[in-house]
Amino acid sequence: MATPDPIVTALVAFEARLIERIDTRFEQLSGALKLEFAGLIDAIDRRLSHLEVEYEMVRAGMARIEADVAILKAAYGDLTAAFEDHRRAFEDHRRAFEDLRWAFEEQRAAIARLEADVVLVKAAVARLEEGQAEDREDRRRLRREVEAVRLRVDDLEARVRDLETRIATR
Repeated sequence: MATPDPIVTALVAFEARLIERIDTRFEQLSGALKLEFAGLIDAIDRRLSHLEVEYEMVRAGMARIEADVAILKAAYGDLTAAFEDHRRAFEDHRRAFEDLRWAFEEQRAAIARLEADVVLVKAAVARLEEGQAEDREDRRRLRREVEAVRLRVDDLEARVRDLETRIATR
């Protein structure tokens, strides 16, 4: 029976420990990366969901405001016609004229308030759209980073397979 060379035995043991350490480190790194990316993707998904809900609420509010503006514009047209009718009979209907003038001013103020609200809502919609554009860019950037990590993982897997092949052929 031949006794094994102590150097060969030491090299075989070193090689086994080295492969075990590489495997352990690779599993740790890939697990941490997977957890980190999953967390980032979940956070982005939650933010997008919130933004979509807010956007839909703003759209619904804008639709209500537009409907109210249409009603007020129709009422404004009616009031203008009534104002002209009453103006012709100004001396006989002075009190009715004053009531109508008061209602007219109230409508004008309401329209001004609604127009100011429309400006604010449009600004909010613009901010939301900017936020969505930023989120899209963040997603694109994260996809590029994920792709780079995948390429690195593929490269590491190829190196591990190469090492395993080298070990197996020895």
